[in-house]
Amino acid sequence: EFFVDVMTTVLQPGELLVEVRVPQADPGAGAAFQEVSRRHGDFALMGVAAIVTPDAQGNVGGARLVFTGAIPARSREAEELLIGKPPHRDRFGEAARVGALTLDPDSDVHASAQYRKEVAVVLGRRVRLCATRLPIRLAGQRGNEATGPRRVELPAVVAAFELRAVEPSAG
Repeated sequence: EFFVDVMTTVLQPGELLVEVRVPQADPGAGAAFQEVSRRHGDFALMGVAAIVTPDAQGNVGGARLVFTGAIPARSREAEELLIGKPPHRDRFGEAARVGALTLDPDSDVHASAQYRKEVAVVLGRRVRLCATRLPIRLAGQRGNEATGPRRVELPAVVAAFELRAVEPSAG
């Protein structure tokens, strides 16, 4: 994993992140991100990002759920609850609850760990529902803005991404 602690990554002194590769979204995939913070622009007390891809039968063919705060945390257990099943509010709520159980947020002056977990459940359910309704439109794709797909920015923390770190050249 790239993130190892609060504002700490696996990069060593002298290394620099020079590239992030985000794969193209599958056709029909939808994405959503929501966060809670004390004020606009503050660090998130809790945030959740989701990508949901339907299969040919309209069931959930692929799912990603990532909780953010101090350290991004993907919940594979929550994702597995959804794969192969029809998208449904109760199922999304259960997946969000399971995902929140794996979190170990800190308490601080802004929010308790319990509050952050409760917010994670609510946001997890919301982003899953939104992701099933918001197809990702690829750059350059055209459509009727009133009835066609909406452009949604793909949350980079959700995508399976490849990171490449290099040492700076001596010169």
